[in-house]
Parts: sequence; C-alpha cells; structure tokens
Amino acid sequence: MSHANCIDDKGELKACPYRIFTEEHKALMVGQGDIVTQSFYPCIGENCAGYHDGICLRLAEVLHNQENERRQDNGRE
Repeated sequence: MSHANCIDDKGELKACPYRIFTEEHKALMVGQGDIVTQSFYPCIGENCAGYHDGICLRLAEVLHNQENERRQDNGRE
C-alpha cells in the first residue's frame, strides 16, 4: 500500500496534484501560436487543510478507493 504523505524518498516535498498553476507563453513570432503549460506547486504539508498528522487526507482517500477497486477486481477473476 502506498503512503499518502508528501515527503518523497529523498526527504523533499512532493508535487501536490491539487495545487496546479497555469502559465501562458506568448509566441515569439507571428503564426507560431501561444503555448500554455501547467505545473504543480509543491505540497505545503501541515499548512494545508487536507493534511493531518503527516498524511494528506485527500490523497489517502484516493489511494484507499483505488486499493478497494483492485481488491474487487481481483475477487472477480
């Protein structure tokens, strides 16, 4: 089972899938088109409303649901 904490194996904060920012990069030349990129902000840990006792509650719920789905799928086979 995966742990829903925001610290990776190197001891650094992971990127949060719920904190996204979008940047628009204007074209340098006419006809090239603008580019829009999306990136993740890092996890803010205990400062986040969805974080409690070292666990991201939002991510823990998603992982729990995925694990239950896998168990149900394995039971059907």
